[in-house]
Amino acid sequence: MTNSAMKVAQALKGDLFTRENLLLVGAAATVGVLGIFGGFAAAEPEVERAELASIIGEPVAASPVEVTVLGTEDGMLRVRALNTGVRPVQSLTLGNIIEFPGAENSTYASMTRDDGFPVRTLNPGVPVDILIPVAGDSLAINSMTWRQSRLDGSMQWFDPTPVMEVSM
Repeated sequence: MTNSAMKVAQALKGDLFTRENLLLVGAAATVGVLGIFGGFAAAEPEVERAELASIIGEPVAASPVEVTVLGTEDGMLRVRALNTGVRPVQSLTLGNIIEFPGAENSTYASMTRDDGFPVRTLNPGVPVDILIPVAGDSLAINSMTWRQSRLDGSMQWFDPTPVMEVSM
């Protein structure tokens, strides 16, 4: 090999085997190995799924309340909500806990107590029977997180996280 050919080979070697290029090749190899061994397979769902008939009368813990589905009649879902926390829970929060995903209207706007009056506040330790118009094929029961609002600094219930999905 001539001297100029050696210089060209050294220059190419120096340009190809840089730290960045080696890291890029290593990352691509890692992703490839993960793909081969099922690393991209669908994860198991964390949300429990149930048929309506199987959970009637069974309490579902959904912080800050415990929700018990009592059944349906005349297009209305009957649930019992028990505030298990230490602070009152407003009806807007309850509407985020018990919802029909994809429904046009929030359950907050349409839920009433057994006596026909709107649900306003759930006090700690007091069970309340609630009627909600069935507005979809599935019901979601969500847990909430008590945290500080990024907007105004107040402490409120935020971040609905699905606990159970019930097929109606």
